[in-house]
Amino acid sequence: MGRRQPAPRAIRLLADVGAALAGGHLSARTGRCPKPAARAERYTPAPRDPRRRTTMGAATSTENAQQSESAPSYWSIMRQGYEELVNAIIRPPRADYDPARLGPTDFEFCGRSYRREDLVLRNARGLALQCSHWAPINSKGEPCVVFLHGNSSARLEGLNQLSVCLGFGLTLFAFDCAGSGRSEGDYVSLGYWEKDDLKCVVDHLRRHGVKKIGVWGRSMGAVTALLHQAREASQKTQPLWGEAPPPIKHTTNAMVLDSPFADFCQLAEELVAKGRERGVVVPTVVTRLALSMLGTSVQSQAGFDIRDLSAIREVPRCRLPALFVCAKMDDFIGALAASRTVPSFD
Repeated sequence: MGRRQPAPRAIRLLADVGAALAGGHLSARTGRCPKPAARAERYTPAPRDPRRRTTMGAATSTENAQQSESAPSYWSIMRQGYEELVNAIIRPPRADYDPARLGPTDFEFCGRSYRREDLVLRNARGLALQCSHWAPINSKGEPCVVFLHGNSSARLEGLNQLSVCLGFGLTLFAFDCAGSGRSEGDYVSLGYWEKDDLKCVVDHLRRHGVKKIGVWGRSMGAVTALLHQAREASQKTQPLWGEAPPPIKHTTNAMVLDSPFADFCQLAEELVAKGRERGVVVPTVVTRLALSMLGTSVQSQAGFDIRDLSAIREVPRCRLPALFVCAKMDDFIGALAASRTVPSFD
């Protein structure tokens, strides 16, 4: 479980944007005021040759263009860093892969014949989701585990759980969330829109006779599972007068939650705090200002509010059995960040 790599890039991006927001008065590396530039020597122009003709402003504009190309402006650096920070959230590197890596369509496992069915489902926004379902030939509605991949990943990640699920007599359903892998969509949302993708898959399995469904989510997928369950728990039916409230009808039965982040904004501030150990110092007030600007950009481009990515606020509504998993050596979502959701879980 401790195979994730550190995330210093996210720290550097927040640091660069934060330093720019501070007006250049702070150094992103040290947090100190930058040293003043050395005073330039006085320039004495050379005597003009009266025989030489020049067009007014031509030479000057050419020199300025060359200087601007060789030395980008401070604000262009800030803008580029800010755009990279936005893309790190809603448009991370897309996991592109050859479907052949999903393995054989028909295979034998523990003396039983299995088949992988590839299918396409459409979510509530009309986007096509590329899916795969590994099940025994002539399946009779065995319990199914739906695997939810992490950020910048795809359904290939579910192959790590295939032998475990089949060995326990379960089937495995994995899919590329919208905006990830080979599915349609331009952006990811770290769980906000992905919970609709999960509902689409669960509804499909229910229609095909699967009565017991578990969800196994990692990182973004774990938050997706929590947000999906919290939404179901909040949709209560109003009881008649004098009657007890009806039980919540969950569409899934259990969850495995691998390294869910408790709150996105809190996670971002913790990443900046970790950056101080690497010499990247940004004041907290500047970080929060950057997050406020970031939320506006994410809302306009991907249609969700980063403040809604708060699993710790939603988990008290969940009533399903859940196994929380976290890694001590995970430098991105550590054991403390993941375990914050556990006390809130009933």
